[in-house]
Amino acid sequence: MVLAVCCWSRETRRGGAAEAENAISIGQRRELFIDDLLIDKLEGCRQELHTPQPQEIVFQFDQPWEGIYSGYVTILKDGDRFLMYYRGMPRASHDFDTEVTCVAESADGIHWTRPRLGLYEVAGRKDNNAVLARNRGCHNFAPFVDTRRDCPPDARFKALGGTGEPGLLAFVSPDGIHWQQVQDAPVFSEGAFDSQNNAFWSEMESRYVLYFRVFRQGVRWIARTTSNDFLHWEKPVDLDAGERPMEHLYTNQIVPYPRAPLADRRTDLASGAPIPLPLTPENVPTNASPADNSSPRSRSPLPA
Repeated sequence: MVLAVCCWSRETRRGGAAEAENAISIGQRRELFIDDLLIDKLEGCRQELHTPQPQEIVFQFDQPWEGIYSGYVTILKDGDRFLMYYRGMPRASHDFDTEVTCVAESADGIHWTRPRLGLYEVAGRKDNNAVLARNRGCHNFAPFVDTRRDCPPDARFKALGGTGEPGLLAFVSPDGIHWQQVQDAPVFSEGAFDSQNNAFWSEMESRYVLYFRVFRQGVRWIARTTSNDFLHWEKPVDLDAGERPMEHLYTNQIVPYPRAPLADRRTDLASGAPIPLPLTPENVPTNASPADNSSPRSRSPLPA
């Protein structure tokens, strides 16, 4: 309702057909006020990023196959359950016998349990919650639920994992528990990959999108690539910080906002021009970037 009022008042206040043509129509789509693209001006208010508030501890890595080096957590919502994937790593050793991919389950995202799956023997026991072991993908296994309409049921869950040499391996699963590596060879190798590398199906672009770790001028950075089939990926494009200096971005957690999945695609990287709304697969170029600020009506990050 607030968004609809804002857009209507903008056209009414200007009062001219020519000026109204410059108004951006968002229809019934939810949009986030994360920049000034949809804002004509602010009076008596300001945009502010709010700090997440720490709450209670809901999960501890206290099993023999977990430990203080556990991490790279991914939480997925699948129907009426939450799935939390993470790397179990009891000691600082990147080897096949140390790193393991685990899963925990929850009905509310607060109370978590470890299913005793019995799929892999880890730390001398098989009554554990490991879904992948003794595989290079365990280092940074990053799964997602494939929302593509014609996705085969046995590949409804997908994941990428692996390091810079030789590259990212692809995995699929029908239920998020039983995983199968798609092929022996990596599906993408143009990156460093030494942290989480997040892929998802972009409904707007009608293709898979992958954000992954690279190094640029000695700085940990993030690049982006796309694929039609999850196996063959296009030439990657670095995220563009505009005139801002580069700084280390260690762990990439880029995913679509669940209730506004179009909010991350606003500006054409090549021209700096705003992408016409409503956004569709036809009018969104593959090189659009959320970080370009060369246009007066492009994304501009809020002050910290």
